Amino acid sequence: MSVYGNVTTETLDNGLRDKILVDTKRPCKSEIYFIDKYREEPEEENNFAQLINSRAFFQHIDSLFKMVAEDISTDKDESVNISISSIHPSLKRRRLIDLQQSLHITAAFEFYVRRYLPSIIEEEEYHIELKKVLQEIAEANTGKAKKLVKNLIKHVVNEPSLLDKIMKAYNGFSTWKPLKLCISQDWFKENEIERLAKEANLWRNELAHEKRSYVPGVDTIRAIRLVEHLNYAIVLRQLGYSDEEIKELLKYTLLR
Repeated sequence: MSVYGNVTTETLDNGLRDKILVDTKRPCKSEIYFIDKYREEPEEENNFAQLINSRAFFQHIDSLFKMVAEDISTDKDESVNISISSIHPSLKRRRLIDLQQSLHITAAFEFYVRRYLPSIIEEEEYHIELKKVLQEIAEANTGKAKKLVKNLIKHVVNEPSLLDKIMKAYNGFSTWKPLKLCISQDWFKENEIERLAKEANLWRNELAHEKRSYVPGVDTIRAIRLVEHLNYAIVLRQLGYSDEEIKELLKYTLLR
């Protein structure tokens, strides 16, 4: 624990003046302390240089900077800012999965799926027909009834769950090649992906809605690690790495 600084201010208190209770301003001094469990000495360049196959990262470094520049551009429909949480400030931070990391990793996955994968939302013929029927009902009504039907139209085709997105990203769909080609079976067996995807979905919902009813376990950590692997795989594939190269990079870069 380290002292961050001192703050001197005023606070309201009760005091007596001519035997009458009145509000009185009194000086108040506070010392601020902080604990940073992630803090370490800054990593030196040779830490990264000694990483096996680290040179492979520089193969498409120009594409990486181009991607970041495009993603934060306001010319697109979706304006994006880079979160400070996107940067691991230390090796200790990289090894830890906490509440903040869990939300950040799953949110990053949702963003990459929207930005780099084909649309996962599938509008079938029956969706279109139902929308037409609801639109006719909406036009025949006014006020709250019309608003209610309009809202129903928006939810005819629902956004897929995190579970569905993980499974589609992993198994492949439409023009998207399966990410399982990039994930080593030594890390995540194919027959456990659905179980971990369900775990990631439950844990993300628990954190997002603060139900405080779900107890995380070992599978929770493994599920978030799986999503982290998928994040890297999506970005590295977007940069132009082959699936075999991605598998090698993940092997020496990420943690179990």
